[in-house]
Amino acid sequence: MELYKIRQIAEHLLDVVIGILVEKKVKHSLLQSGINQEEERDAKIILSLKTYNKRYETIGITLKSLLLQTVKPDRIVVWLDEDIPENEITEEMHNFEQYGIEYKHRNLDLKAHGKYFYAMQEFPNDIIITVDDDIIYPKNLIEVLLKANKKYPKAVCARRVHLMTFDHKKRLKKYDEWKYEYRGLTSPSYLLCATGGAGTLYPPYTLPKEAFNAENIKLYCESADDLWLKIMEVFNGVKVVWAKNYLVLPRSVKGSQKYALCERNVVEGENDVYIKKLQEKYPDVFDILAKSETQKSGLHIRAI
Repeated sequence: MELYKIRQIAEHLLDVVIGILVEKKVKHSLLQSGINQEEERDAKIILSLKTYNKRYETIGITLKSLLLQTVKPDRIVVWLDEDIPENEITEEMHNFEQYGIEYKHRNLDLKAHGKYFYAMQEFPNDIIITVDDDIIYPKNLIEVLLKANKKYPKAVCARRVHLMTFDHKKRLKKYDEWKYEYRGLTSPSYLLCATGGAGTLYPPYTLPKEAFNAENIKLYCESADDLWLKIMEVFNGVKVVWAKNYLVLPRSVKGSQKYALCERNVVEGENDVYIKKLQEKYPDVFDILAKSETQKSGLHIRAI
């Protein structure tokens, strides 16, 4: 087995142990206001996530973990589907409002894209941190991302990244051949793909106008928001940096994965279908990626 795979297994085991400890800590902590009320910031910090009615019964512990952050955001916004009776939130979700959770209904059916699509347009001058509705987050989620942002203010900062890999002809390899949860590249790069589930920070005006083209989102990348965002970042000349942390793959909420997109996108190869569509639509972006692969020797990549 190659050294990279051995290292990855060991790191995943550590993620599991830390994730269990984080879950216990969140469950036994008292609820408290999770919104910044002390610091005046030039750019507000907006925590943004998308959910839908099938996740309402499991989202509670995710919201609680977001309220327990060492660095408080200025807003925590949960984007919901259209305002109809079947999307009415639960009593538990209502209870979180007193601690700072906000709910906003929107009519566009954009699936996971909803966690960034509305926030970046409604709060364009602010820092947007996207999270998922099925993850239990450690208390230093925001703290770690802001530390990376301070060092690299123009980069997308992500707690979990994949390294895009190429064959000897500089052709992008299949998604399942990328190096997952990569921790060996310590500087911003076009070759790193942020995976939003673990928490990703976007500085103001990170994405181009094309990123909010709902028609193209549905046509080219409907169920793979991470890939769409990756292409749009390169399109706009923005690199990604890994925000160093010790819980790269945080713990999922029990019972939430029944409706997860991951298996279809990765195991069934749907991500590769999206990549092909994106390459046909945005060929210049893939030229930039290939050129970055050629210049990779100049980056700070850990030997693995």
